[in-house]
Parts: sequence; C-alpha cells; structure tokens
Amino acid sequence: MINLRVKTEYSFRHAYGKIKDVIASQGEYATITDRNNTFGHIPFWNECKKQNKKPILGVELGLVQDVNLKVRQTTYYITLIAKNQQGLSSLYKLVSLSTKQENHLALDSISEIDENIIIIIQD
Repeated sequence: MINLRVKTEYSFRHAYGKIKDVIASQGEYATITDRNNTFGHIPFWNECKKQNKKPILGVELGLVQDVNLKVRQTTYYITLIAKNQQGLSSLYKLVSLSTKQENHLALDSISEIDENIIIIIQD
C-alpha cells in the first residue's frame, strides 16, 4: 500500500518530517503532496534517486465555492497526483493559479484538471 497524502517540511504545521526521513520511511515508492506548494519537489526527487526510490509527485490544494467572495467560505481539500510529465506541468499551473487566489481554487477550476492528474477527494 502507498500513502498518497504525505507532507514534508514544506507543509507548514502539517509536516510529517524532513524529506530525507519521509522518503526513508516509505517503501519502493515515495510520495510528496505538500499543502499549497511544490517547493519540495526537486529536493524530494533528488533524495528519492539517492535512496533508490520511485517518486510520486503531487500537491494538496483547497477548493472554495467562489474565490472572489470576500467572506469566509468552507474549504475542501483535494490531493492531486501527476501521472506523467504532462500531468506535472498541469499540476504546476494549478498551483500557480491557487497561489494567485490566496491559496484557493474555485470549485469550477476542477474542470481544468486533465486526465494526466489523479484527484483524491478527502473529507
């Protein structure tokens, strides 16, 4: 079994630990899905290669009904996993959009997620 919701030191207040330790604690495949950012992807990838593990790259993003509303809204978190290089490129575009919108995506942004990204909806 592979844990697809793994946070590293790049997820403020949500981290499981430092990248090196997180990778060491996983099996043949190692996953990174930090919240609202992909800053750890390159160090994670490099450390996976050192530890002879296969990296799975993703991110956890928050969805709200409307990013333009200036009132508090319920945030629903989804985990997005890149299937391939094209999926990773799409993932980076979504993270960039989320950053511009105060770390949230509008619910209708899900339609922009292509078939190269796996979506995990959490409760």
